[in-house]
Amino acid sequence: MSERQSKKIRKANPQTEQKAPKDKGTVIFNIVLAAIVVAFVGLGGYAIGSKYIPRYLEQVEAQKQQAEQSKTVKDVMKEKDFAAVEDFKKEYGIADDVEVTEDGAALGYAAAMTAEGYAKYMDMTFEDLKAQYELGDAVTADMKWEDAINYMPSDVAVKEMFGMDFATFKTQLGLPEEITEDTLWSETAAAMEAISAQAAEEAPAEEAPVETPVEGTEEVTEE
Repeated sequence: MSERQSKKIRKANPQTEQKAPKDKGTVIFNIVLAAIVVAFVGLGGYAIGSKYIPRYLEQVEAQKQQAEQSKTVKDVMKEKDFAAVEDFKKEYGIADDVEVTEDGAALGYAAAMTAEGYAKYMDMTFEDLKAQYELGDAVTADMKWEDAINYMPSDVAVKEMFGMDFATFKTQLGLPEEITEDTLWSETAAAMEAISAQAAEEAPAEEAPVETPVEGTEEVTEE
């Protein structure tokens, strides 16, 4: 890893109680996966919230703090000598219809970058990016990074996102046997959503509160 990469990593990952990600690529990867986890716990919040929400909210909060500490688009523009936001978008493959502001966190737009553009932002080659995240040939240079993440093996995704081994993750969430460490993350995420949706359906419905009449206000029925 170059000294330049090391400096960027230190800036993007302040010291917290959470274990710091290995590089700034991990930071935005975590942010994107956190969105999936938030949706997951939201679907079955009543049934499984007490078991899973605390841990995941801690992760999400740590990721938010890291994102807030990252450099802005304006910082990158100054570093790269870009004249306008459009240069930032062009450099990293962000579509024209995506709104980018100078004050926005640069890493916050990583999901909208192409896989090749994201690799460039990380000071890596596209091939090195694929190797680091074990992405197969289905991931192309012009694919959006948020879509490319779906092709990551689940064990890699879980390790990067939660800092735990896949076996523990699978047991805690009660994933079906057919979901293995080699399963693509898109399939694992779908299985998670299915489990939480089922849990939500099985959760007991909230009973309507019974109104107790105030003394002296009872309705009088004529005989």
